[in-house]
Amino acid sequence: MVIQFIALLFLFSSSMTSAYAGNAWSKIGYPLAGRPQVIGSYAAGCIAGAVALPLVGDGYQVMRASRNRYYGHPLLIRFIEEQGRQAAGHGNRLLIGDLGQPRGGPMPNGHRSHQSGLDVDVWFLQQPRDRVLSRTDIERIDMLPMVRAT
Repeated sequence: MVIQFIALLFLFSSSMTSAYAGNAWSKIGYPLAGRPQVIGSYAAGCIAGAVALPLVGDGYQVMRASRNRYYGHPLLIRFIEEQGRQAAGHGNRLLIGDLGQPRGGPMPNGHRSHQSGLDVDVWFLQQPRDRVLSRTDIERIDMLPMVRAT
């Protein structure tokens, strides 16, 4: 029943314009309970059973937390936590950008591939393990571009 509801919600949202659909999905504040299940594809999908990545963990910190894009499949969350532990073991802290929204789906801007809770952005800005950024910093610091326009 829950999966049927999600499928209907997904079909309904895909018939709207992407901007409107993205805004509707971004207003959902919590994940759908149940076992993890990816529905659709990474660029046209959603997720049931997503979990939130803690905003600060051993060797990592979530950036832009106000966007509420720190949810993912439990396997992705475990992967990030493990990478954080490895970074901490080397004296570093990873800065984690967007994952997905609580139920996945299109976002109001960017990240077509983050709809199913299986993608994560890792910022390439080295931070010492002991430095936890302030709420202001995590919203203001810009991600460094990895490709320079020529």
